[in-house]
Amino acid sequence: RDYIRIDSIRAIMSLSRNQLRQRWQIVYRGEAGLDAGGLTRDWFLQVTKAMFDPDMGLWQTSETNQMCLQINPASGVIADDHLLCFRFIGRIMGKAMFEGELVKGHMVNHLYKHLLGWPVMFNDLKDIDDEYYSNLKKT
Repeated sequence: RDYIRIDSIRAIMSLSRNQLRQRWQIVYRGEAGLDAGGLTRDWFLQVTKAMFDPDMGLWQTSETNQMCLQINPASGVIADDHLLCFRFIGRIMGKAMFEGELVKGHMVNHLYKHLLGWPVMFNDLKDIDDEYYSNLKKT
């Protein structure tokens, strides 16, 4: 569990599309046990907690809602593998939605819309930067 982020990225990013759609079997090295759902649930919570940690530099809190995270524009400067990390997070979030698993970390609404393939609208800008949204709306 000490290397959950690195080990999970390696394992999940090597899966094919078909393997991503199959039921995953989670095994922690050095721990005995069968995955009857509890290990998977724990893994989703632990890996998303690690990936959504703002100290990693990938995320920053939203200006309009301190409980939600948005992509840190400086993530490329802070983390060399930031694009790989975001692709990994996309796979994890998609799998979590597909399997009905809980995650540790809440993103701003427009990122969920993007994951679901829903259109991101002008009004979504209000959640990112209310002042910028208001100034654009006035013109």
